[in-house]
Amino acid sequence: MNDTPSTPPATVYVRRGRRLSLGGAVIIALLVSALGGAVVALLAGVTAVGGVVYFAVTAAFLVGVPLAAVIALVDALRERRRVMQREHRTVAE
Repeated sequence: MNDTPSTPPATVYVRRGRRLSLGGAVIIALLVSALGGAVVALLAGVTAVGGVVYFAVTAAFLVGVPLAAVIALVDALRERRRVMQREHRTVAE
């Protein structure tokens, strides 16, 4: 009799593409807009650290958040289209 517990079977997940994840795209959108706000602040002659941070946060909120919403919408539409195509292929078989 074998007293060692059996190990569960291993599951392997395969990533089929090198597409950027939704979270990564949102973070990049927020960071790029914040960096743009900081650059605009410096070009406008703001020298105080608080002023530069204010410009960066304002740009991230006013530009980055709507851009992140558009990214999320596009990702949701792409996922829906992929699921619909998969269901269509399943029905056709």
